[in-house]
Parts: sequence; structure tokens; C-alpha cells
Amino acid sequence: MDIFEYNINYVQAGAGELKDYLLSKELFWPLQVQTTAGQVPYPKLTIGNLLFYMRRAKATILEDSQKSQYDQLEHTVKKIHSDWQVAWEEKAKKEYQSRLRQWRIYLGDLNKEESSSAFHYKTKVKIRIFLELLSESVPVIQDKELESLDTVLRAHFIAGDFMWELFNSSEFPQEKFWYMYGYVK
Repeated sequence: MDIFEYNINYVQAGAGELKDYLLSKELFWPLQVQTTAGQVPYPKLTIGNLLFYMRRAKATILEDSQKSQYDQLEHTVKKIHSDWQVAWEEKAKKEYQSRLRQWRIYLGDLNKEESSSAFHYKTKVKIRIFLELLSESVPVIQDKELESLDTVLRAHFIAGDFMWELFNSSEFPQEKFWYMYGYVK
């Protein structure tokens, strides 16, 4: 299974369960999708995870058939979002607060024990990406605390190249996703 397939399989499964998820009380929904042997297991369904896997799938499109598959799933997700906008916004706001707590804890650890936390930045930065994607999805989310946490991150951040070489960086523009273009010390 290639990287596009890995990401689009999550999107397809998530789109299929999205309405039920939005109408449930669960923030982290057990998604009914399996990976093949040797692959990283998929996370539970959240709006942030769905948007993240959509962005990653789009960043790995190589063929017209992949673009067509992606466009169809994107249309499905947008329709469900539109049909269930209030439920989407409520879930997104709850997830935003949960991810913000995770990011605050990580940056606190980075301030205390820089070498260990700095080593994990490449995986932990997903939390910051989720925060960005969630705020794009629900424009009413504006957070002074995130701005403050970005100031903390900038104190440790060293600008550099795009960190995920397997993905097309155009789906993660540097002006918005600046924290993906470098590393922390």
C-alpha cells in the first residue's frame, strides 16, 4: 500500500462514519478501518484527524485517478459538514481544546527538558497542525493562548527545510504552517 492509499483509506472510512460520529457524544470515535501488516495503525476518528489525513492524501496525489478519488471524498466530507454544521462546530471546538491542552503540555516539557522533547518534535508537531486545521474548519475559533504558545515555540525553533519529505509541501504553505519548516533545539 502506498502513502496515498494509506491516507485515503482513512479518509474513506472516516467519511463513511462521519455523520454517526458527529451525532455521537464521543470525541475520539473508534474507526472501523484496518492497516496492513507493518503499517502504523490508524488513529480514532476526530475532525482534526480527518482533516489531517485529507491534507496528507492531497499532498501525495500522483495520478488523475487518485485526484478523482480524493475529490469525491472531499465532496462527501464537505456535504456532511454543511448538513451537520452545528454538530461539526461543537466537535471541532471540543477537539481544539483537547489538542490545545496536549500542545501546552508538550511545550511545557520542551521548556523543562529540551533534548528529549526536541527529539519528538517531528511527531508532536501534528498537534499544532490539528489546531491549525480545526481553526480553518471553524472560523470562530480564535485563540490568544495559541498565539502565546507559538511565542514559546519560536523561542526554541530553528527555521529550515520542510520536515516531511514524502509529502508535497504546497499543501502545507510555509506562511501558515511555519512550524513544519525547521526543528526545535
